[in-house]
Amino acid sequence: MQRYYLGPMDPTEFMTSFMPVNSRDFGDPPDDIDFSKVYKQANERSMYDPFIAVANKVCTNLVAKFTGDRVDHDTSLKPDITLFLKNSAPDLPEESAVTLLSNDNKSERRKRSSAEASFLHMELFVELKQDTQSDPFYDLPNGGMQERFSNNGNETRGQCLLYAANQLAYQHRLFAFSLVICGKRARFIRWDREGVVVSAGIDCSKRPDLVIEFLRRFDQLTPEQRGLDPTAIPATQEEIEMFESAVKKISIEALKLSVGDRGIYPRYRLEVRDSGNAVSNYVVGKALDYNLGIVGRCTRGYLALDLSTKECVFLKDMWRPDVPGIEPEHVWYEKLFEAGVPHLVKFKHASDVVPSILPRHYHGTMALERTETIGLRGAQQGLTSHLACLFASPVSQLQGHVHYRLVQGELCRPLSDFKNSRHLVLVISHSLKACYAAFLDAGLFHRDASIGNIMIGLDDEGRLNDWDLCRGVDVDRSLEGPRTGTWQFMSTRLLTKPGSRHTLTDDLESHFFVMMWTAMHWVRHDQPGRIPMEFIFDHQLPSPNDDKIIRGGAGKVQMYGGEDYLNEVKFACEPFNELFWDLWRLFARYLSQRRDTAWKKNSGPEASVSPQEVIDLFEAALRKPGWIDDKVADQFPRTGNKGSSGMPLSGVDSGMSHGNHNQGKKRGISKSLGVDLEQLPAKRQRGVQHSDVDDSDN
Repeated sequence: MQRYYLGPMDPTEFMTSFMPVNSRDFGDPPDDIDFSKVYKQANERSMYDPFIAVANKVCTNLVAKFTGDRVDHDTSLKPDITLFLKNSAPDLPEESAVTLLSNDNKSERRKRSSAEASFLHMELFVELKQDTQSDPFYDLPNGGMQERFSNNGNETRGQCLLYAANQLAYQHRLFAFSLVICGKRARFIRWDREGVVVSAGIDCSKRPDLVIEFLRRFDQLTPEQRGLDPTAIPATQEEIEMFESAVKKISIEALKLSVGDRGIYPRYRLEVRDSGNAVSNYVVGKALDYNLGIVGRCTRGYLALDLSTKECVFLKDMWRPDVPGIEPEHVWYEKLFEAGVPHLVKFKHASDVVPSILPRHYHGTMALERTETIGLRGAQQGLTSHLACLFASPVSQLQGHVHYRLVQGELCRPLSDFKNSRHLVLVISHSLKACYAAFLDAGLFHRDASIGNIMIGLDDEGRLNDWDLCRGVDVDRSLEGPRTGTWQFMSTRLLTKPGSRHTLTDDLESHFFVMMWTAMHWVRHDQPGRIPMEFIFDHQLPSPNDDKIIRGGAGKVQMYGGEDYLNEVKFACEPFNELFWDLWRLFARYLSQRRDTAWKKNSGPEASVSPQEVIDLFEAALRKPGWIDDKVADQFPRTGNKGSSGMPLSGVDSGMSHGNHNQGKKRGISKSLGVDLEQLPAKRQRGVQHSDVDDSDN
């Protein structure tokens, strides 16, 4: 999230711009509010009750609850204070006595109004810290603002990011607000899919009225003004019953369970327009997965009921880049189907999300610069990128995004539902054929082959899904960005040299990594838990030149260094084992050729891998005898932690820091190797050799 923060905005201007409510219309605030009781406490926990008392005095539609002792059922997170609508605070228990520390350090028993934490029902989270040094930002003398990179500042900012990401993920929202109070200093924050606007710090000992005004205004905002999506409407009881009945008829158990308990996950009716601007309605429950990013596409997929056909379909909700030259996903589908590309998911329709009433989310006194947009007129858009012109040092990284929905008329199973290794090979071979045909017949690169995008149809054949990141082979390079794809499955070249032009070989290698990752987890082999999965798939390196572009791929480069790096893993199924190592040798040889070309400064054609050769290896393997039922329980169960990529860690072995790996031989890779593949030294037998370094470099 570095470089995605705009600020500081004057607190009064913040409220004028984003909270168009005249609080005087609702009377004067109570006279007996003493805000000093919030910031004069000796510790953070003692701040909670005084703040809750203040918030509940000034709010009439919302209620502030202590949620720090009862976790959200899905995320296991528990923001300390949450504001809910009075009629939707979840699972309200009777007020219980809790022990607090008073100012004189004597414990006392006090009643506290508490509730279960819930990102599904949260309207506003409030982060409280006892000291000013925990402020996640600091205001500069020249009028600018920077992130506070102290341990305390990082911790507060990280908590806010985590809570905001979950609120935006679990609700149908366009944006959200939050309030941070660190000692005497308070800040207002607005989050959307383009970035974050932060107010200047407020000295609560001098201007507590600004915080009270913020709470009073927020309490009186309409749902849409608080950021809720007006095109996501709570489903009627009749629609809910139709949805539940249709879900029960689905044969795929994982999809059936994905919608969640109706008592926990509200059912909504979502609008999707077609090319003729006709509106179709779909009922959805819980998303199949939640992308926890703040900015970017932030895709969510839903099992949905088409209310016009009464059929279950797949609905994708995302924020597509609002950049000239980058087409919405349905344009690519139209080209792919016209070219006869096989193994695609059936497509129904898609469009930018346009509400019946055109949105207006900025009410400030300062004029915004007009920006070019490729979205439909009136489509829901982010706002932060448009606000950059108001600040002295605008954030160049901000990019416009448009809310977009796409419907597919076919349900698929995740790749992890493969039956055995032969079925896995068959499904990935179909995806490879789709990828190659798209290149040959439609002139397109997929650019994001991953375990989430290679799926299994109800006919047990493979589907290459999610073409929103694809580009034409002759696209303007400026539209490609520094790197595109799902980190764990991106090619070695794109990870080590971000900014490289995408090639078909990158897509081919991504397919190999998808097969390897899936097989290591669920195909029987002799090294369960002993392959450095996290280092291979999750490892990242800091930027060596402060360009903020993350490098990676060190684990993948090293994995190609020799078969012993994978402990010469042997899969129980011989045809699969032969295919795995044939592919490994093919890509190790390719890496070696690239290195040799770079060292010799050869200006000839760049090394590549033949797509037909890869497909032929898959086809030959499928014809071999000796396939067995070899699917097993996960051999690399998740640790529950996040890797540096932000994704769940891939296995129980954290990588090269373990002394028993490769018979205790210390093997590593320098940061320079991770940054630039062409700096690799001389090759070794059947692979590429790497210099030995301390484990601290891994």
